[in-house]
Amino acid sequence: MKRTNCFFQPYAVFLMVLLTAACTPKRLLSVMDSADSLMDARPDSALTLLNTLLPDTNTMSKRDLMRFHLL
Repeated sequence: MKRTNCFFQPYAVFLMVLLTAACTPKRLLSVMDSADSLMDARPDSALTLLNTLLPDTNTMSKRDLMRFHLL
């Protein structure tokens, strides 16, 4: 019983790390897409959305950071 538990534990940790890493960029992209669609009609709402991403600027990829600054 203990042997199977030790066998699956590294895979479970790897799966959790993979899922955590996969979720973050989608949230960033969805917020930036929403802000982009609001730019013309409601610029104040777009700015509010972009301000929610300010704490994440240190961990963004260069591509995402450049898009953030462009918006």
